[in-house]
Amino acid sequence: MQANWTECFGGDLESTYQHFEWGLGSTEGNSDILGFEDVGLSEGARVDGLDLANISFFYITLRAWKHDGRCTEISVKAHGLKGRQCVHRRLFVGDGHVTISKGESIKRFFEEAEEAEEEEEVS
Repeated sequence: MQANWTECFGGDLESTYQHFEWGLGSTEGNSDILGFEDVGLSEGARVDGLDLANISFFYITLRAWKHDGRCTEISVKAHGLKGRQCVHRRLFVGDGHVTISKGESIKRFFEEAEEAEEEEEVS
């Protein structure tokens, strides 16, 4: 699993932020699947070997800690693909917008999203 927040926090990160933390949870802001990890000022993070096969959806939460001690927290709902290959290479989620770069097709991405949403409603 890989997350990238490059598009969310632009500019000179070192002048504004002290560090970032990310985690995965079953609810927004929670980290019960993968505990929060300090990743310094990295623009993304990756974890291998995480078994998400039986999880239909989860939340990726990013905490951006500023030098003054304040924290900005962003949570994004993500759907488990249950072993299927991801249809996009990068998905950036920002304030009210989503950007997809390099992928099979936008149409197929939204078809996958609709299928995942339908599965969630049935569960």
